[in-house]
Amino acid sequence: MAIHQLKTVVIADDDNQIRNSLKEFFKGTMYQVVAEAPNGLEIVEKCKEYTPDIAIIDIQMPIMDGIKVTEIISQEKTAKCIIMLTSFDDKEYIDRAIMAGASGYLTKPVEFGLIIPTIEVCLAKSKDCYLLNKDIQKMKKRRDTRDVIDKAKLVVMENKNVSEDKAYEIIRELSRRKQISMEHVAHYLLVGQRRSNERY
Repeated sequence: MAIHQLKTVVIADDDNQIRNSLKEFFKGTMYQVVAEAPNGLEIVEKCKEYTPDIAIIDIQMPIMDGIKVTEIISQEKTAKCIIMLTSFDDKEYIDRAIMAGASGYLTKPVEFGLIIPTIEVCLAKSKDCYLLNKDIQKMKKRRDTRDVIDKAKLVVMENKNVSEDKAYEIIRELSRRKQISMEHVAHYLLVGQRRSNERY
């Protein structure tokens, strides 16, 4: 399998044996371990360096715990999905980790048969979240564009004493003639109106 097809993984756990067993597990799979760390602070830096597809992070680590690490990685978007490693008695921590941005978790001792399915589910979730966020941003952009055009229409209506429909036609005609978007025309009109107001 070519290297570029592999999904990249980073592992953070203060237990060297767990890190080694996970690295051994991923050999020969479609996942490549590109970095590891024994504490939270180091894994934050590794994620910045490698921007991995998957970050597997122990909840309880020295220097910086897994929940804080998850918050930072989620905010900085330096890993596509985060999977927590936890003990059975960590339910409160699991809930907090999910709230912080983790996509899923594996309990210790890790059942190796669950690793790949958990990763696949988490990657699918992350993709869904990415697409959802993209749709939200598109909707916000459309709404913002509509708001700007509506404000520009009011300027045209007031300055030219025309109806709302006529103001819209004027903006659209300017857009066509200048070969720029209606949103850009609207921004120019609003800036012009603001400058005009400042002179008085």
